[in-house]
Amino acid sequence: MRGETTLLLRRDLSTPSKTPRNSSQASQLVRGEERQMWEALRTLRRQLAEQHNVPPYVIFPDSTLLEMLREQPEDLDDMAQISGVGARKLERYGAAFLKVLNQTEPTTSAPATPNSQDLRNELVTLARSGMTPEQISQQMQCSLKNVYTLMAQAIAANLLSLEQALDLPDELLGDIQDAFLQSDGDLPSVASIAGQFTPQIEEGVLYCVRAALQAEFGESL
Repeated sequence: MRGETTLLLRRDLSTPSKTPRNSSQASQLVRGEERQMWEALRTLRRQLAEQHNVPPYVIFPDSTLLEMLREQPEDLDDMAQISGVGARKLERYGAAFLKVLNQTEPTTSAPATPNSQDLRNELVTLARSGMTPEQISQQMQCSLKNVYTLMAQAIAANLLSLEQALDLPDELLGDIQDAFLQSDGDLPSVASIAGQFTPQIEEGVLYCVRAALQAEFGESL
């Protein structure tokens, strides 16, 4: 106390816990063989976020991307079952994310399989030749739902006209178009008007008509 002896006291320093930066819980669950596809999904999300000037999680959170990665939806109906994919996001972004999911590179030990673009090109050729969706389904050996999904993509990209894709009575076509155009602003989702027409007609028909209106009015996905 009189300053005759120096007393040293030890102070414990707490070490801050280290947490991975820019790594969500979902990202940490991605397996090594899934990493390439995971990054492709995140890249698409970032591009869409920049286009719409919103944070990436507004497009889809990591948990939704992880479920896409694990479930591997094959069409828009499958995509609609993914948590976080509502009707509006399905219409805006569903086709774009399906395209990424369907463009996996085959391994050297496995035979090459046609990607989404190859299938769409084949469908366009068959539809232009006058084949019905049911006939195309048999020819391509894929489900009718997938045929309508590919048709809607081709119509939206102006690769196929609605008349080439479907043979609808003028009155029925007019009713469907009126249902989509009855509100101002963006086109309503298929889910919001489907009850007026299904099960009398395939829901895929509605996707095709909506895609034709998108192509006509220039609405982005």
